[in-house]
Amino acid sequence: MAAGALVEEVAEEVATNLEEVAAVTRQVNARAVGYFGIGVAVGFGLGFYWGFRFNREKIRAEVLREAEEQIDQIRELYQQKTLAAENQDKPSVEEIVEQRGYSTREPDMDVEPERALRPPVPIIVTPPPVVVIEEPVSEEPDWIWAQELAKRDKEHPYIIHEDEWTGGDMSYEQTQYTYWAGDDVLTDTDNTPISHPNQVVGSENLRFGHGAGDPNIVFVRNDKLQLDIEIDREPGSFEEEVLGKTRPVEDGLEHSSQSRPARRKPKRNP
Repeated sequence: MAAGALVEEVAEEVATNLEEVAAVTRQVNARAVGYFGIGVAVGFGLGFYWGFRFNREKIRAEVLREAEEQIDQIRELYQQKTLAAENQDKPSVEEIVEQRGYSTREPDMDVEPERALRPPVPIIVTPPPVVVIEEPVSEEPDWIWAQELAKRDKEHPYIIHEDEWTGGDMSYEQTQYTYWAGDDVLTDTDNTPISHPNQVVGSENLRFGHGAGDPNIVFVRNDKLQLDIEIDREPGSFEEEVLGKTRPVEDGLEHSSQSRPARRKPKRNP
């Protein structure tokens, strides 16, 4: 009987505790659970932030400490090298002089010192004299030296001035031609017609009086032939004056075919 009574008491006690737990559980609602979760999350975040910051400061302190240790080591090595350099024996003045090639021995009075050689006499080179060619002054209004010189071409004959003919290039031969205006014939000193007058004197150079001071004379230079030519103009005809032939008159009548004696033009002395 006693054992049955004890069992009933324990069963009643357990039932009473279960009712209290059920009552407490009913009092816990969902909002309280939510607040609890938020609190746990905030606590976790704060713990992580402060832990990270603490570790970062700790790492920075360790890096600075290592850097200071390295700087101290470098400073100590530099001081040791400086002291070692200061403790080295410095060379004396005599050693420095000998190292640089100077002699510290006193000169021997019995030995005559070597005499310094005189500097070489500079060679004076005299530059060649500058020859200034003065441009001749011409009083002729149609002769302008600058224009005449600019037009000249050694590949073709060209007109020269009377002063150039008179001065004369000693390497060029001088001769005299005659131009017969009546029949447009150019002859040499032997009154022989020139076969190619344009190549020898140039037909465009028959500008009588140009640069010559005489309306019936012109001077021409041919560089290829190395020839200076004085050309004299004659108003007559080569056939009549030299060959002695006659020409018909204006009324259609012809003169007799009697030949005239050939006239030889004297050569002009240059």
